[in-house]
Amino acid sequence: ESMIGVPYLYGGSSPSGFDCSGLAWAVYKQTTVAFARMGAQDEFKATPQVPQGDPLEPGDLVFFANSTLSIQHVGIFIGYLTSGSSTGLMIDAPHSGADVRYDEFGTNYLDSWGDEYYVGATRPGG
Repeated sequence: ESMIGVPYLYGGSSPSGFDCSGLAWAVYKQTTVAFARMGAQDEFKATPQVPQGDPLEPGDLVFFANSTLSIQHVGIFIGYLTSGSSTGLMIDAPHSGADVRYDEFGTNYLDSWGDEYYVGATRPGG
């Protein structure tokens, strides 16, 4: 949450600016389950998948795309809006011109988020 308000920067992975995968990498770099800096597609393939339908846990990486073959966005799940809800809350670096922020999204497979769809989650270190 300390990254909230940092500007979006394509390819960025530092407090001077983040893109979505750079934000995920920078957060996990501070933990014991750090992974190599890569793009969202590679993060999706390289970290353990959360089985579809299983509840998400804070810290899970959530992915958005039009296909699992072309992941376009990653966020960091922080919780559900209410108990029993399928609406999640993530911290993400959404796009150029925006800052790192909280965003809501549907946690059901193919729920829309902007022009993309929720396609799954991974649990680094899980």
